[in-house]
Amino acid sequence: MLHVFARNLRTESILFEDGFQTSLCPQGASFRAATASDAALLQRLELDENAGWVATMHGEIAGVGGVLYHYNRPYGDVYMKVAEPFQRLGLGAMKFQQRF
Repeated sequence: MLHVFARNLRTESILFEDGFQTSLCPQGASFRAATASDAALLQRLELDENAGWVATMHGEIAGVGGVLYHYNRPYGDVYMKVAEPFQRLGLGAMKFQQRF
């Protein structure tokens, strides 16, 4: 997700190792920016209604993701949570081919 959506990165240190690249792309899955109108459904699915990104499966919201800057700025933690009915379908490891 970092390499697909980030622009003008400057690296001070690397806190993880990118050892391999996934090629999973579940059929019917996509990724888009979250909107204010998504908040109520995200809350019903027990997902973060303040997330910046939404993963969908066949047009239904399936998960959320974003970056948390809750400590040690400017470093952040990339996160993703998938709703129970959509778990184990490959969404958490999906290779994003869309460009925004």
